[in-house]
Amino acid sequence: METGTKTRGRPRDPAKREAMLDAARTLFLRQGVDAVTVDHVTAAARVSRDTYYNNFENRDALLAAVIARESERIAGDAFLDDDHAEGVREALIRYGERFLRFLADPDAMGWEPMILHLHRHRPDLARSFFDIGPRRAWRALEQIITAGQRRGDLSPIDPAQAVNDLIGLWQGSWRVELVYGCRAPLDEGEVQRRARQGVDVFLGAVGTKGG
Repeated sequence: METGTKTRGRPRDPAKREAMLDAARTLFLRQGVDAVTVDHVTAAARVSRDTYYNNFENRDALLAAVIARESERIAGDAFLDDDHAEGVREALIRYGERFLRFLADPDAMGWEPMILHLHRHRPDLARSFFDIGPRRAWRALEQIITAGQRRGDLSPIDPAQAVNDLIGLWQGSWRVELVYGCRAPLDEGEVQRRARQGVDVFLGAVGTKGG
C-alpha cells in the first residue's frame, strides 16, 4: 500500500475532498484497489499531491473514507427518537428506500469483488472496512427498531435479528438476477414499492405492541 506524509497546517477544501472521493470511488470500482495510485486520483480529481496528503495519509485512509461515505448513503438521516413525529413504519421505509437505491446502483456491484480481494490478501483491512461500512449502516437500522420498541410501536424482538430479517426481505432474489444480468436495475417506483412491501411484511410478522 502507498504511504505518504500528511501535510499539516493547511485548511482543507471540502469540495476538493469530495472530488477526490468521487474520483477514487470510480477508480477503485473500475480498476481495483491495487491498481489505483495517488497520481491516478489526483489527476482524475484535478488536485495536487499536497492536497491529497493534506486529506488522506495513504491509500488505506482514502479507501476507508470512500467506504464510510457509501455507508452514509444508506444510513444518512435515518433515525427515530422519542420526540420524532415520524412513525416507525415511515422511518423503516425511508431507510429501505436508501438501501435499495444503493443496491440498485450498477456501480455498487463492484464493491463485492473488491472486498473479496481484500479479504483474501488483507483480511484485517477487510474487517475494519466492514465496521465502517455495512455494520455502521446496519447499526442505524437497529437504532430505528430499538427506538420503535421504546416508543411502543413494535413488539419486543431482538434488534439484530430484525435487521437480518428486514435486509433479507428488501434484498430478496432480484439482486442475484441483477448480478447475473437477468434483469434491469430497479427503477424508483420499484425501489419505493419494495421498501414498503418489505416493511409491511416485517411488521405483519413482528406485530405492534398491543396489536
